Amino acid sequence: MKLRSGLGVAAVAVACAWWSLAAREAPADPQREGPAPPVVLLEGAPDGAETRVMLRAVATNARPRVLGVVTHVAGSARRGTVVARAGVSPRVYVVAAERPSRRGSTYESALWRVDEGAAAVRLAGELTDASRALVTERGSLVVQRGRDGDEPTLTDRVLRERVDALSLDVVDPTSGALRAAWTGRGMIAFLAAPLRGDEALVYHVHEGGASLFALDVSTRATRTIIDRMDPLARDFSYDAARDEVAFVRASERRAGVWEVVTVPAHGPPRAPEEAQVRWRAASDHLMPRLLRDGALVISLPDDKGLGVIEAFPRLPARVAPLGDGADEALGESDDGRWVALRHRTQGREVLGLYERASHRAVQLDEGGDAVEFAGFATVTP
Repeated sequence: MKLRSGLGVAAVAVACAWWSLAAREAPADPQREGPAPPVVLLEGAPDGAETRVMLRAVATNARPRVLGVVTHVAGSARRGTVVARAGVSPRVYVVAAERPSRRGSTYESALWRVDEGAAAVRLAGELTDASRALVTERGSLVVQRGRDGDEPTLTDRVLRERVDALSLDVVDPTSGALRAAWTGRGMIAFLAAPLRGDEALVYHVHEGGASLFALDVSTRATRTIIDRMDPLARDFSYDAARDEVAFVRASERRAGVWEVVTVPAHGPPRAPEEAQVRWRAASDHLMPRLLRDGALVISLPDDKGLGVIEAFPRLPARVAPLGDGADEALGESDDGRWVALRHRTQGREVLGLYERASHRAVQLDEGGDAVEFAGFATVTP
């Protein structure tokens, strides 16, 4: 999709006012410091045809463990979802392409189950490329699947986007049997975040625009959260304690400006203008994520590193544990002490863990391989 460009005078004033107040270091809290938790990473050569699922303990000198290996199309995008299990190694679900894309096809990926000590098991195919499996609070395993629609044609000098047959399916983790929880048509039905119980947050982009809704994957019931949105939203997350959803969207009134907004996950359907704007800036990669204590982390404008909004309406505080760059929060440890980050600077990209109490960072990858963060684990290698 083509993103809006330009910069409004009002946005410049807002950004300047923010920077003069927010460029400060938050105090450390030594009493809450602790060792970094173990993590699961997907590792492999960028153009390689296999991915190692690795369990790594960054706080000790323990040797990393290979939980399993997934074979896929060379250079495929690969995404992982971790299911932590007390006392035993985690189970990992991996999505990667099993066939080369044909004429722009979108559904050439498969889902594999990885358990330590066993060969990876293929569970399902025709998944959306570069998608990630979602596990609900109750443990249901859900994936994005679909079939390519007819190729778009030029109508009234406007090139229409392809409309696909979309499906959100529950997968039996043992047999791979599929059960459709939702079907529809459009460009994408994105599994944005797990909500409470067996509900998942879904962002549906279709010919009429977009909508945000909750899907109960056990009953197939849906609840509209926001209807008739512009199809320019992304980076969704959910705060269970406050029952709020956060995401970033292009501003309707300020060209080139993006807004971080929150909206209740329950209650009557909201219009887009009813969403609470938490922050706005002339940056198309704010990448917000809600944390367990209600804080909101963002990537600061002008690539100034990680910022934290502790509570609304406070301004962001710059923490930048990995320095200047664009920081994307990928996950949070169960105790809320650690946040996994992808840190990008010009010509360089690393994964790291950020401890909120001390503001220190630990680098995860050592370069060379393509590395994807899959999740935190509870078992130390």
